Amino acid sequence: MKLVIDANEMFSFFNPKSLARSIALRHDLELHSPYFALGEIEHVRPMIIKRFSLSAAGFDAVISLLRSVIKFSPEGAYLDMIDRAMEISPDPDDADFLALAMLLNCPLWSEDKALRKQKDVEVYSSTELSRILEWA
Repeated sequence: MKLVIDANEMFSFFNPKSLARSIALRHDLELHSPYFALGEIEHVRPMIIKRFSLSAAGFDAVISLLRSVIKFSPEGAYLDMIDRAMEISPDPDDADFLALAMLLNCPLWSEDKALRKQKDVEVYSSTELSRILEWA
């Protein structure tokens, strides 16, 4: 199953017991995200290290894990879809994720309830994905 994963789900990777991390490590998923999401994570590096009691090396190990299971796309890859994504996105910060999902013609993995209000891209929560993947 192909999915675009949002930054908040990636933050969950820093908790080794999170549902998002266990889902993302499945071999039957193809995960994608805009490249700028890595920058968002780096921007809050100190908060993540503190919240999850990580060392700098532990943080870097999780970043390596993210890079190994997610294909990151530069903005230019989905630029043709960004205008439509901006029109339908309840939050401009989510437009890149929607644009990439539209380009790839796949669902978006997010816990953001506001994203469900748009009708162009299907949005799954971790709990929904867990149920769907039980049958796969």
